[in-house]
Amino acid sequence: QILKDVEKEYNTKFEQQQAIIAQLRAEVEELRNYEQIDDILDEVEKDEKKRLDSTYKIDEDENDEKDDEHDELVKSRYFWDELKKKLEQRNIEHIKKLIREDKLRMDDRDPRKRQTLLMLAAFYGSYELCEMCINLNAEIDAQ
Repeated sequence: QILKDVEKEYNTKFEQQQAIIAQLRAEVEELRNYEQIDDILDEVEKDEKKRLDSTYKIDEDENDEKDDEHDELVKSRYFWDELKKKLEQRNIEHIKKLIREDKLRMDDRDPRKRQTLLMLAAFYGSYELCEMCINLNAEIDAQ
């Protein structure tokens, strides 16, 4: 009888271990899927950066294409992340250049947080850029 009880307990523990191993294998596979997703997102971000780098070289004579490219550019996370970095660095000359070249307009918004340039300039404490946005008729009541 003792031998049967030990065998039964062994089989129960063995089954539990097998279930844990199966669960761990599933979790490892899920982690591999997340790593693949991260790799794909990294590739997409690299492609987006390359596309944006080429977008900055827009020919001034192509107005329709320029508008389409502008719309794509300002919808990009990368564009707004770079813009915020420039604001953090107090590099408003770069931002002024984007405005002069019509690559950044007063009604453009960060697609994630829906912030305008005026909102960001105020957030980062750039009085000069806030003043410029207001002078360029930025909507001061934008939400």
